[in-house]
Amino acid sequence: MLTYANTKKIVHLTDIEKGSIEILHTKGYTMSDTAEDINRYKITVSRYLKKLKHPKVPKKIGRKPKLSQQTISLLLRTASNDASHVMNSCPN
Repeated sequence: MLTYANTKKIVHLTDIEKGSIEILHTKGYTMSDTAEDINRYKITVSRYLKKLKHPKVPKKIGRKPKLSQQTISLLLRTASNDASHVMNSCPN
């Protein structure tokens, strides 16, 4: 059986703690003071503030297109121009 010496139960921030962090941060409190006020580690406050600044962007699902939209537009424009040249050169 595997045992880990340094395992701790993960306790998420409550909504009240998150609100406190945001309020204290806007008031200009330091991360250390905020952490002490809500009885959490400074790194916890730091990570939460970082998540507020840079929320996760959902990943795009599905296969990436092989051609960019710009390349597709260029190909369609070129094909359209070539077709009009062919149509103009054909005798009626």
